[in-house]
This record gives sequence, C-alpha cells and structure tokens, in this order.
Amino acid sequence: MASLRKRPDGRWRARYRGPDQRERSKHFDRKVDAEKWLAGVSVSKDRGEWVDPSLSVVRLGEWSQQWLDGQTHLKPSTKTRYASLLATHVVPAFGNVRLSELRHAAIQTWVVEPHRQGPSRGHGTAGAPGAVPRLGLGRP
Repeated sequence: MASLRKRPDGRWRARYRGPDQRERSKHFDRKVDAEKWLAGVSVSKDRGEWVDPSLSVVRLGEWSQQWLDGQTHLKPSTKTRYASLLATHVVPAFGNVRLSELRHAAIQTWVVEPHRQGPSRGHGTAGAPGAVPRLGLGRP
C-alpha cells in the first residue's frame, strides 16, 4: 500500500510499507517524481528484489557473518561448511558489494562460470552452487 500527499511546504511525500510492514517515506519537489519512485518500489517488491533501504549500505561481507551467526538451527558441521564456503568463495567474490547492488545475474554467472571452464578451473565451487540458494543469494 502506497500513498502520496502534498505537504504544506509544497513538496510531495511518498509513503509505502515494505514487506516487513515498516513504513518508509521520501519527499519530492515534483509529484511526477514521487509517483515514479513509488512505482519503482512497487515493481521491486512484486519481483522480490526489494531491499530494505537501511541495508543498502551494508556490504555482503559484513552481512554474511550476521546471517551465519543467526543460523542457530544448523548442525555444527553444516555451519562450519557454510562458513568455509563463505570465506573461500562468496566473500572474496562479493564481499565488497553492497546488498542493494547485488544482482541475481551476477551471482548466477559466478555460479555457472567455473563449470564452463571445466572441473580443474574457476573458483573451485564444487559444493557452492547448491549452497548459494541456501545462503539466500541465489533468488531472482
């Protein structure tokens, strides 16, 4: 649900609720700009590409450790394997990329490319392609 209102100062306030049900807003000088912004937010939510604006500055390397720490349901051996996959493959490739800039196509290319080069080449992700979706990185 989104809304658009003209403020007393003449600017436009665009508001929406994210998938987490928290309200976000942004102010614009022109109504058309506010409408375009809301339309973009709506499309990104519908496609499942929406990223919490507060996470837009967080890099994957930082987030990956937080994510791993939160996986309390995993067996110790699985958690160790995930930590190894992250440290060896995912973080070197995407650790400096902001979550808001991370794109499915880049991840998909990274997963597929070593297999095109043959088993002895690439980044040695024999176990990584199956793990990437579980890490929350392989969703379109």
